[in-house]
Amino acid sequence: MHAIGFWHQQSRADRDDHVTIDLSNILPSEQYNFQKMPLSTAQLLNVPYNYGSVMQYYPYAFAIDSSKYTILAKDSKYQNSMGQREAPAFSDLIAVNTLYNCTKLCKTQLSCSNCGFTDSRNCNKCKCPHYFSGTNCNDLPSGTAPNCNGAVLQLQLTAAPLSAICIQECPWQSLEINLGKFDLYGIITCCDTFVNQTLTSEANLIALRGIIRYNQLTYSIRYRAVPSTSRAATSSLCFMK
Repeated sequence: MHAIGFWHQQSRADRDDHVTIDLSNILPSEQYNFQKMPLSTAQLLNVPYNYGSVMQYYPYAFAIDSSKYTILAKDSKYQNSMGQREAPAFSDLIAVNTLYNCTKLCKTQLSCSNCGFTDSRNCNKCKCPHYFSGTNCNDLPSGTAPNCNGAVLQLQLTAAPLSAICIQECPWQSLEINLGKFDLYGIITCCDTFVNQTLTSEANLIALRGIIRYNQLTYSIRYRAVPSTSRAATSSLCFMK
């Protein structure tokens, strides 16, 4: 993404609203990596800050004391999402397509659900966040385990995937919890610190995605639907032009 015109997330003009940078713990020769770029240099493209962007540094990046964070998420639930390298986040794809106006290749723009957008490589279908599939992003993707692919708001994790391997970034197995902003990366957990915490959805849909690279992924949740009179019942909140 550097090669096609993008700066790091922690260089965004609005980064101080989302992260705290501890310059006292960053090697002086590397502090330039944390310089904020003015909007005249780095447009935000109407894409919100995403802790899970591939342009977001690992939270211990260039640390003098490697036991302490150099980047702290102001929303601490997302501390573990920073530095993910599984794939570009969906907001990264939105940003690239926005910058290069790729949608102009499609004469008709489809009505895509759950933050999807018309796929400029196939104008007859939507490009979907990895929680969804189908022509208009209304379907669930197919998982590889026999107990995958359930459908369901407010939830509690009652058992962590495998707290015995509670490691920063959760490299072996993890659960991603997206509370409804499907263009952004969700909360990543493999530890029991999230057990019995109540997480509330943005609207009326939560996505859970298991990621397994070793052993088995086992977790349990408790959930309930809570009627709301103060918020519109939309399926997702997206930030796109």
